[in-house]
Amino acid sequence: FHDHVSAWLAPGDRPLELFLRSGVLAQQLGVLPDPNSTSAISRSIGRFFRTDLMRFAAGYALLGAETQFRMSGDLDTSNAPEFMKGWLETAPVGPARLQEFAELTPADSFFLGALAGDPHLLLLEFHDLFAGDLRSAMDEAVQSAGRYQGMGDLLRDIGDMYRPGLALMLRRDDYPVREDDPVHDNTPVPLFAVVGKLRDGLLFDRLRDYFITNWRRFTGDAAQKQEEVTMMGGAIARSFVSPIVPGTGEIVITRVPSLDLVIISNSAKYTDSIMRTAFANPRDAAGQRMRLSNQPDFQRALRSSENGAQAFFWFNPREARHWLDEYALGIARDEFRAERETVWRGKRAGLEAEQREKLFPGRSTLTPGEDQQLADAVDAALLAGEAGAEGRIAELAAQERASLLPFQLLDWISGGLRVSRRTATMVLASD
Repeated sequence: FHDHVSAWLAPGDRPLELFLRSGVLAQQLGVLPDPNSTSAISRSIGRFFRTDLMRFAAGYALLGAETQFRMSGDLDTSNAPEFMKGWLETAPVGPARLQEFAELTPADSFFLGALAGDPHLLLLEFHDLFAGDLRSAMDEAVQSAGRYQGMGDLLRDIGDMYRPGLALMLRRDDYPVREDDPVHDNTPVPLFAVVGKLRDGLLFDRLRDYFITNWRRFTGDAAQKQEEVTMMGGAIARSFVSPIVPGTGEIVITRVPSLDLVIISNSAKYTDSIMRTAFANPRDAAGQRMRLSNQPDFQRALRSSENGAQAFFWFNPREARHWLDEYALGIARDEFRAERETVWRGKRAGLEAEQREKLFPGRSTLTPGEDQQLADAVDAALLAGEAGAEGRIAELAAQERASLLPFQLLDWISGGLRVSRRTATMVLASD
């Protein structure tokens, strides 16, 4: 109890002290995250950690304007799945690497996360979360190019290109629109950047050449362009453009030789912002303000994981509000489609034939991009034929926004998980 509670408290702190036996708690509340949940977030977290792995835990909650919740306890991984057990035993992302990731992150980003572990195993685990039909389609596309047997082989090479430990940055998509912006489908997605240290430069070159050669094959559109530009600090960025990329219509792969980094993003504008942040003058006041690492809120959050972490995140709901509203509307549309699918199933085949003849007259085969265009047209036609659809979607969107409201009451929230030998420590902090 001293190691996990008293040692972390300052004189004058008045915490709520906690001691839990997970076996008893699981009988009352079940396992977290819920193994039966269909939520993408719950399913993702459940690949890395479950509360039933801790035999007991001691900790505290400091309540106030700034809240901190810390729990540590004995870990038993004997019943953990193979990937989870291996990941919990991997070395954490150290405090210096977390600081380095934060120095690359633009201050107007709303999320920064970091995951320890072998990158190719991480990518394979996330790929396994995709729906089976989507995984099959991705495998077929990769196999058609000839070099790889499927997405598993390709993700293995992508992962092996990186050293252990990856970061994910997110920003709302509200940069000013330009005439030369890629054509896209307006899906409400945030701008993202996956950032890691380069381990194998030759493998990076082979992968870059592979995508250069096969991009048109994957998108099914020979007219889609590629462009390579030099950014700040000598970074070499190649943009792959296609309307099949949700929300932004592009994927940008950037190598930064001077920092030994590789960045994969869905936005050239966000990539450029990351480069300007990375090479900003640290002695200049304007340069300091560009970096998330210099924001007081983030600095307080990072102190709660001062020894590093296998998993760390920082989230600013205020910066994410625009995207959260769009996300809620997108979820509402998906839920409405699910409600009406039993009715729509009988109409879909006829509408698909009608829209196919309208959009692609006389064509028997379509490219992947055209398949998506056809599916979107059929969904739009089904929605247009539904009386009261707008009202029901608005109602579902309001419910989804209500579920997100607790996050929007916070200025920021952060979390970290660190495992050392057989002890796990979880920290949540917020303001």
